[in-house]
Amino acid sequence: MAYCAPQTLTDINAECGASMGGVRIATVRNRADIESITVVDGEVTAMTLAASAAEDATVLSFRDQTCQLSSEGTIDDVQGVHFYTHTLAFRFPRMSASKRMSIHALTHAETIAVVKDNNGTYWLVGNEAPLRASAVTAGTGTAFTDPNEYVPTLSCVSPELLCTVSAAALQTFLGGATL
Repeated sequence: MAYCAPQTLTDINAECGASMGGVRIATVRNRADIESITVVDGEVTAMTLAASAAEDATVLSFRDQTCQLSSEGTIDDVQGVHFYTHTLAFRFPRMSASKRMSIHALTHAETIAVVKDNNGTYWLVGNEAPLRASAVTAGTGTAFTDPNEYVPTLSCVSPELLCTVSAAALQTFLGGATL
């Protein structure tokens, strides 16, 4: 997108309803599973899976208030830089061998995710560039009240803010997985 080009500006209305932070559920696929994505006016309206795609998306479940999706814009007019860093951070309690294997696979893959926030909106993360691990922490803590957990963080850089996902595109992405 040309930063200096005239843009069609639109109103932003005040929100009067409740709004909750946090993520309800996240689903991921290998980025190679997605053959094409159609985006219209900031919404993913269609998606095509590759012939070799896994049948189902992987569902990542976690406790309330332990997953965050964020987008941070970097804009530098002098250098002509304009991009967004999208970050998806999880907390999975109680370290175990099976979680270790899942975290290992997740943090060594190039993925794409659909995330449902606590307002019921689905967001696509990793469209232009795949999500990759940017940090992983595992620890037992010291005190009885300290967390024993894995904390993987996935991130990607994109020229655009996150897109919402239509019901039809969501069903394609999920395959046979259920939320």
